[in-house]
Amino acid sequence: MNISKYVLTIGLLTLVSGVAVGAWWWLSPAQAVLPAPVARVPDSTSEKLDLAQLQLEIVNLKKALEDEMLARRHLEETVAQLGKSAIATPHKTYTTETARDAVATVRENAVQNDQKTAFENALIAIGVPAPRITDLRQRIEQMELQQIYLRNQAQREGWLGTSRYNEERRKLEDRDGVVRAEIGDESYDKYLYLSGEENRVAVQSVLAGSAAQAAGIQDGDIIFRYDHRRIFRWSDLTNLTATGRMGENVAVDVVRAGQPMTVYVPRGPLGVRLAPQLEKPV
Repeated sequence: MNISKYVLTIGLLTLVSGVAVGAWWWLSPAQAVLPAPVARVPDSTSEKLDLAQLQLEIVNLKKALEDEMLARRHLEETVAQLGKSAIATPHKTYTTETARDAVATVRENAVQNDQKTAFENALIAIGVPAPRITDLRQRIEQMELQQIYLRNQAQREGWLGTSRYNEERRKLEDRDGVVRAEIGDESYDKYLYLSGEENRVAVQSVLAGSAAQAAGIQDGDIIFRYDHRRIFRWSDLTNLTATGRMGENVAVDVVRAGQPMTVYVPRGPLGVRLAPQLEKPV
């Protein structure tokens, strides 16, 4: 009995203590309503680019889901059409290869749609206005149409696969050149990054006795500019080294371990092995 009273007394004391602490906490000034957290606005190019990339990933995920559903519907329609054709023409044999070709066609169309959407989404993410995107898309599609007509003409006239055909085709394949000229180098850099395309050219190795070695260019250097022109792809560099007066001194801006520096080389081949890289613009 004494033990029961002792336990009961401890229980009552614990309850009273809990009520007292709760009342003190409730009436304490510290319980003033805290201000709602204020969303911090990105204040640097890097943070804005991170936000743009996140938004682009969300848009791409939504689009990928829509495209997957659309591709599935197209596949179902294709299979249904194959079934109808098989019934209408029983003499024709439909093999596994036929079905694979149908699936490949659906997937190819889906890839083309994905590329078109990724192109537009990347431009939207860096702030290119919708009318300019529409204009760019129309110009690029016009270039693709001209390529089709060029191939048809070359095939009809018998010069398909010749140097003439290859030269004229290259003029019509420079989609990136159209985009770059329209939005400028800084936005083009961000566009490439958000599209997941390489936007830097690194020196993989320097050949002995080359102009690059004489100028002090080292393995791992990023070729940032050549003759004051931005370098995003290896073709940018090779095209510039092949233009202008051979042997004239030109400035080459490189980035080494994050530090920019300038060296001078005679115009012409640098004598380096190059490696494309994807790097977040600063």
